[in-house]
Amino acid sequence: MKRNTLFWRCVAALPGCLLASHCAADVLPTSSPEAEGLDSAKLLKMLDYLQTSGFNVDSVVLARHGNLVLEAYAAPYRNGIPHQINSATKSFVSTLAGMAVADGKLSLDDPIAKVLPEYANLPTAQTVTLRQLLEMNSGVDWNEWPGGSDFGQMLGSNEPVKTFLQHPVNAEEVGHFNYNSGGSHVAGAMVARAEGQSLGQFAQSRLFGPLGFTNVMWQQDSTGTQIGGRGLYLLPEDLLKLGEFYRLHGKWNNEQLLPESWVDYVTSPLEPIAAGTGSDQYYGAQWWVKKDRSTYAAAGWGGQYLFVFPQEDMTLALTSRRNDYSGTAGALLDSGPLLTYFLHSDQAKLPPNPEAAKALRERIDEMGRNPAGARSESPLQKQISGKAIEMNNPHSQTEQWRLEFDGNTVAVTQSPRRFDMPTLHYTAGLDGAWRTTVLPAQGAHLAARARWLDANTFALTITELEEYYTQTILMKFNGNKVKIDVPGWDAAASGTLRK
Repeated sequence: MKRNTLFWRCVAALPGCLLASHCAADVLPTSSPEAEGLDSAKLLKMLDYLQTSGFNVDSVVLARHGNLVLEAYAAPYRNGIPHQINSATKSFVSTLAGMAVADGKLSLDDPIAKVLPEYANLPTAQTVTLRQLLEMNSGVDWNEWPGGSDFGQMLGSNEPVKTFLQHPVNAEEVGHFNYNSGGSHVAGAMVARAEGQSLGQFAQSRLFGPLGFTNVMWQQDSTGTQIGGRGLYLLPEDLLKLGEFYRLHGKWNNEQLLPESWVDYVTSPLEPIAAGTGSDQYYGAQWWVKKDRSTYAAAGWGGQYLFVFPQEDMTLALTSRRNDYSGTAGALLDSGPLLTYFLHSDQAKLPPNPEAAKALRERIDEMGRNPAGARSESPLQKQISGKAIEMNNPHSQTEQWRLEFDGNTVAVTQSPRRFDMPTLHYTAGLDGAWRTTVLPAQGAHLAARARWLDANTFALTITELEEYYTQTILMKFNGNKVKIDVPGWDAAASGTLRK
């Protein structure tokens, strides 16, 4: 997955709580693991497992019997900052679609053209229905996962919905699963049109507000429409609330906000992901589902997960800081090891275990720490400090870098090539500890640390805490020439050190 250097983006902030009574009442009650039949020692081992190389999990929030029993955050991420959940957004869109259907504003068998008549001249709009979009079996000729670019091209266009609908339907593929975030975006647009308000406004009034979400942002497409296939930023505990809402069959505070029949529909194993392979991984309607429905999950790129374990009366939210969906991060969608080794319990309650509880608390504290170590230095610091590094690549979003060294820190200035983008000023630790800067223009939290790999190679690692990925930028100095490489993201570029 290739990206340009961080951190210029566009999101819409939604008000946290419209209804004060809901906001005050909707903090999940807390309990000890043992009081809910879980073993603190096993949960500690689960945290260790989720911190092994490849997972990069930065939050773990667990509830059983409706009580919060575990909440842990890995530095530099911390509680109180919304986190990009990527394609787990789709499960929220599915929920909002169910509310619109319950309102009588939509039907699962409505074709797109009925709800969005401005596209009626496009054949795909005439034949593809809301049901097919939600179940990802529309037959639309779409290449996204793995490795396709159709969704990115759609979002980069001036008319994303029209761009999607210009893809034809392959009649032989109708009824077969094909991962399609573009269809999720169109489904969200149908909900918004049917309800006569933006998707974000509808979500705030019918879902985020009643469940007491406190800090929500949602990315927009080029037309200012909330993206239906990705782009929600939520607190991990609010992500967990969606799981609790489904565990309670669409009920919250004794009010049925979503029909139980809709919960059953979207979390049923409708489409096999890998037909003929014997896999028990199925797709519902914007939810991933085990064949026996022992688990269903909302899942997003880079390790963003919400698991509901109905038989265990348990929900688990995980967010991660990983640049891809491969390896261990993607393997988490198979939640079997989590249940088998750490979470399964036949007991409603266990005896208190003070020693294990203390060890678990200490492990949670350790995850959140941001320790400093020895300072990294190079003789080059005095020569390059305060000087401009001009990028030679005209396609790079960053036009100029500037590094100013001062003891245990380096102040970084990152100037964009586009005049309508802000210049970024932030500080990185040279002692192994993250330094966090609030970027005023974006309101984002940027954490950074740096080190000299050798006398000529400077490594700057940066991560926006609201996002899901980390970038390491390597700058190799040779006289006034600078080779700049972002491993795994952009191809190497060159720069010139100015006097």
